[in-house]
Amino acid sequence: MVEKETEKKKLPNIKDLIDFGFKEWGYWKINEDQKPVSELIDEILVTIKKTIYAFATDEVVGYIGVAGDLLTSRLRNRYSSLVKSQIRSNLNRWKNVSILYFQPEKLLYKELEVDMIRGLDIL
Repeated sequence: MVEKETEKKKLPNIKDLIDFGFKEWGYWKINEDQKPVSELIDEILVTIKKTIYAFATDEVVGYIGVAGDLLTSRLRNRYSSLVKSQIRSNLNRWKNVSILYFQPEKLLYKELEVDMIRGLDIL
């Protein structure tokens, strides 16, 4: 009997997100209190709101979420211990954890603008 080789499935990573249309917002770092904090790459991005965002490394996308208001406000909120531990684990292994965002184009349905972010947030 010949054994089939199992193909290792490629996990989505930061490059895949960028290819899809995500843009870089910033990254996670460890502060002086040894806690993960977000750092944005350009002050102009502080106004980004109503967006889909993701945390990713070169190897894998770790988290995707929705920010109904300012992304900076959302990133200050608490995350589950699992998300925080994965961010910390990657940073402790000297891996960059990037924060990316994606703002869907406006969608019209019979002349009514559909809020894609609010729709995703409900799911």
